[in-house]
Amino acid sequence: MFTALENKIEILFPEKDFTWDGFTSQKLLPAFAPEVLSFLEDLSRNLLNNPELGVFPDLAALGFWLRSAHIRKMAADHEGRMLIARGTVFHLAPGNVDTIFVYSLVSGLLSGNRNIIRLGKQKTPQQKLLIEILSEAMSKHPAIASRVLLVRYGHDDEITGFFSSNCNVRVIWGGDATVNAIRKLPLPPGSSEIAFSGRFSLAVLHGGEFSDREISGFVTDCFSFDQQGCSSPKLIVWLNTADTEKELFWAALETEWTRRRFPISPSGSMSRWNDANDAAMLAEHPVRLQRPSGGKAFLHVQLTSWSDLERELNHGSGLFFELDARTLEDVLRHCEESDQTIVSLGIDPEMWRKAVLEAPPKGICRIVPAGKALEFSHIWDGHDLIAEMSRRIVL
Repeated sequence: MFTALENKIEILFPEKDFTWDGFTSQKLLPAFAPEVLSFLEDLSRNLLNNPELGVFPDLAALGFWLRSAHIRKMAADHEGRMLIARGTVFHLAPGNVDTIFVYSLVSGLLSGNRNIIRLGKQKTPQQKLLIEILSEAMSKHPAIASRVLLVRYGHDDEITGFFSSNCNVRVIWGGDATVNAIRKLPLPPGSSEIAFSGRFSLAVLHGGEFSDREISGFVTDCFSFDQQGCSSPKLIVWLNTADTEKELFWAALETEWTRRRFPISPSGSMSRWNDANDAAMLAEHPVRLQRPSGGKAFLHVQLTSWSDLERELNHGSGLFFELDARTLEDVLRHCEESDQTIVSLGIDPEMWRKAVLEAPPKGICRIVPAGKALEFSHIWDGHDLIAEMSRRIVL
């Protein structure tokens, strides 16, 4: 069956001599196998030593995430569990964040599985460089290379259906429509699925004067992927903050964005104006739409009621909705199941701990400081990827 589909698939890795039977016959590895750790150490080194690292800062973040010290900590988190690989993991990568497919692949390798990774038709310079670095590291680790199939193809139910029918775990990264479409394609009995669907994230700020590091971190959270990352804030909730303090924050944000020169495409600029106007027209309460004098980085729409918050209207590109709140409990009570990450500035973590216990939120699974929203963890959206790509044997 695979042979009949090959002419519709671009095989990115391995570049030659691939056979489906050879791939599926590869022996499974134990969790955190030495050969996997050795490969990841080389991959981390290759990423961090690449001369183009400054152009693509999220590759640096990936390189640091793969460092031996961090991988050892992940292993320690699973110590004492008898974890056995499930078999073959089929990863369907998102189109909006180039590095996610590597994080997903690494989780599959660390749990000892064979891995099929599907990339969409969209190509970027960063993705191209990442594939080159990945292939270079694999060339020195044939035991790992034989357990990885990296392919590219467009929307094709026949191909996706074939890989789905031959996997033990399917991992879907995408919006709600993507998840629903792929779920129509059956899995074998006993196989499992991890789906990361559309998410919305917010920031909660108290005060307006923040350190350069916090402002820089917030810009990274929002603009690294043009606000398209599921954990990039699109709503700012001000906790007992005066208008003068808000102005300080917006001015500092504009300055940092300008310094780092994050581009916003003409289509993105038009999209955010359309989204902002739609939000204003649909609101039942007064709305203030504004943009700092001479500013180019963003628009912000001040809402006066949570009932006017239409999450699906904000497609990013520098658009922020704003709301005011008196307590953290009030913020958490208005969170919905689609809400994922809260970026916190100026709020003591202990206050969050008390508020979460008082008003357990729907959806929210991460509360992080500025600069950490896009930092990946093997526990994502409440899923422990290592554990869920494994079978746990109780002895």
